[in-house]
Amino acid sequence: MRRKFGLLGVVWTVLLLLGLAPTTLAHDGHDEARGTPSVPAAYVTDRTADIPEPPAGKIALRLSFDYLPTPLPGVGIEVFEPDPNVNSLWAMESLGKGQPLPVGKRLEDNVVFLEPGEELMVTVAYRNPTDSDILFLTLPHQETPGSFGPETWLTCFCLSFNYFVPAEGAWYRVIRLAVSPETPVGSRIDSLFTILTDQDVLLAMQEPDEVQAAQVETQPQSEPMEISPLAEQGESIAAQFGCAACHSANGDPGIGPTWKGLFGLTRSLTDGTEVTADEAYLQEAIVAPNTKIVQGFPPSIMPQDFGDRLSEDQIQAIIEYIKVLK
Repeated sequence: MRRKFGLLGVVWTVLLLLGLAPTTLAHDGHDEARGTPSVPAAYVTDRTADIPEPPAGKIALRLSFDYLPTPLPGVGIEVFEPDPNVNSLWAMESLGKGQPLPVGKRLEDNVVFLEPGEELMVTVAYRNPTDSDILFLTLPHQETPGSFGPETWLTCFCLSFNYFVPAEGAWYRVIRLAVSPETPVGSRIDSLFTILTDQDVLLAMQEPDEVQAAQVETQPQSEPMEISPLAEQGESIAAQFGCAACHSANGDPGIGPTWKGLFGLTRSLTDGTEVTADEAYLQEAIVAPNTKIVQGFPPSIMPQDFGDRLSEDQIQAIIEYIKVLK
């Protein structure tokens, strides 16, 4: 992994030297408020002037994309309302040719309207019109106006791995948008993402023996295995809530620990203790993931609200699914 981040640092340095990289970054979920203006209209910039005026009591937030060194083929990344059946934060999938893209209504000009303090989920998606696989990497977003920079959260689009889009296929990811309660109504905000598209550079950033976490395995394991109805239900629930975006079912590395062989395993924690991954541990890991952090994985990456969003029966079904992944 060290090689990957080293090369990313080199890419970032080159962009800075060329004056192409954003210098004011708002990192996903960890932005700092820098004050808010009393008259938002005075802070309209060239980048925000063409953003539509928000309805009364709302804020206009646009997601913009700057592709380096060349645009993605086709229309580029688009923003949609989530599909009602695929609307869980971090749900993500790389889709092959002919597979339908599970998205709702396209958001015109990639603009959403929010009330101060409101948060909502959207789906970012890309359709690959070419006969070649495509990789791309997203760098942290740059907010305009930066003169007051209201807190804006975009969770979670900027990650340390390449997103993978199959030839003539598609890709999507559900992310969360939010603005600070102190953001003045009538504000127009542009969050600009730099998208790296140089295929040679992106391929070089991959470890030779690493399967990218972005190439999410959403299908059952290829080897035949007996699976109970409850485990099948758990597999379906895990897919619905985007668990496979971070936890593989086949042993491949990812943002979070793989589920293959997890049940019954002894886990080393960041506080120096060890714990057995039994049912009680898995229950706690789902509803309170920051309570015990496994070594090698950062805290606060996993959503903290699954205890509210999942029923006890759904949690038990997911645990049953994890148990059969031997």
